[in-house]
Amino acid sequence: MMISELKKTRSRETRSNHDVPGPDLDPEQVGAGLAGWHIGLIGLVLTACICIQFIRPDQSWATDVYLDISSSEVRKISLALPYFHVPLNQPELLTLRNEALKILTYDLKESGLFQIIDVTAYSQEINSLYQQTKQLPYTAWYLADVQAMVIGDIVQSGDKLTLNGNLFDLKMEAMMTGKKYTGTESLFRQMVHKFADEIIFRFTGEKGIGHSRIAFVHEQGEAKELFVMDYDGFNVQQLTSNRSLNLSPDWDTQGEQLFFTSYYEGNPGIYRLTLNTHRITRLTSFAGINSAPAVSPDGKRLALTLSIDGNSEIYVMKTNGENLTRLTFHKGIDTSPSWSPSGRYLVFTSDRVGSPQLYIIDAEGVDMKRLTFQGSYNDSADWSPQGDLIVYSSRNQGTFDIWTTNVDGTKVRQLTNNAGNNENPSFSPDGNFICFSSSRNGKPALYVMDKFGYNQRKISLQSGACILPDWSP
Repeated sequence: MMISELKKTRSRETRSNHDVPGPDLDPEQVGAGLAGWHIGLIGLVLTACICIQFIRPDQSWATDVYLDISSSEVRKISLALPYFHVPLNQPELLTLRNEALKILTYDLKESGLFQIIDVTAYSQEINSLYQQTKQLPYTAWYLADVQAMVIGDIVQSGDKLTLNGNLFDLKMEAMMTGKKYTGTESLFRQMVHKFADEIIFRFTGEKGIGHSRIAFVHEQGEAKELFVMDYDGFNVQQLTSNRSLNLSPDWDTQGEQLFFTSYYEGNPGIYRLTLNTHRITRLTSFAGINSAPAVSPDGKRLALTLSIDGNSEIYVMKTNGENLTRLTFHKGIDTSPSWSPSGRYLVFTSDRVGSPQLYIIDAEGVDMKRLTFQGSYNDSADWSPQGDLIVYSSRNQGTFDIWTTNVDGTKVRQLTNNAGNNENPSFSPDGNFICFSSSRNGKPALYVMDKFGYNQRKISLQSGACILPDWSP
């Protein structure tokens, strides 16, 4: 009954990242297929003889790659998510159990790699069997087109929470990975995000983005303050409160510091903010423009825009403010540098031909070439972590939209269209998503889409304008 009915409601058709991830299965559909299993789980397991003994993770899984996530066509993995188990004597953890399922479902669905199967109605039976016997009915689930399952538990001791998460491959009848995370309740979301990243890594060989954060600028009256939030828009924290203009945040390579421009001491300067101590250090105090800091991939250099020689030019210096070197020499305005992942090149904006266009120059200031030739105003470029794409904002017919191009200027692609002004794009650390600001619904807010322009969704919830996002490593 279970297998035949589930096959009717499940298909293994190829899904595309062009689509918004499809909805979960209707619980009533799943329920119809699982009714027999729900009523007599143990009997089914014993009768079918399909329960396999618990197997510890095989280290070889760490190098297996199931999915090519660089493609716009990805065959989704069907993954079952029951509730995490919580002890009967800790009913206060039920709220966190529900929250864990929401976070994990969001992270995995938004990756575009998984089709989530809702089996929450059968969580008690699944967890009871696993807790008692360390066994799972692998074959029954796999024949029902469920390829993987997550089993986990949450326990509390004092002020510490422990989340144990296990991922099972139902075809291989093996546990792919098992992870343990411990921390206070304030860190619980991060713990679940990290487990989601681990699941993605086991299927792709690449690190997920659930752990990542997004720095941005939030307008508060006449002031613009720096904020940071989790990649899904939760856990928002204010970083500056100097009631001045704080702009252009850029993460260091470890995700521990932010470099930014601020006017709070009068003339604009480049500052470094250390997140765990909230210490702010001024790095430049040159006359004129000090703006658009960009940290090199090795974390040792900082590209920036200065006008100390009378014109806006691109410079490079050490991240401590020493060894300043000028890279560009032109009467036009040069600004907004972004490093290639190798650290050998920078892309920047220049109006040297009349309208702002993108140019690429090597890190020594030699060998410069023009990148863009269409659009009346191209700006805010960001180089993808893989090095193959550059994303930027371009003005056409009066509004700004997000575009991508190959690094040789070929395959120019428009990602947003007819939806207000879309600006300041920033790649996710895996290069598969782009965060940007958009005024499509009035005041600018932060949105995320995949690198092909699909599944655009708002993530910022603040009432004031949110602009200039930068995605952490």
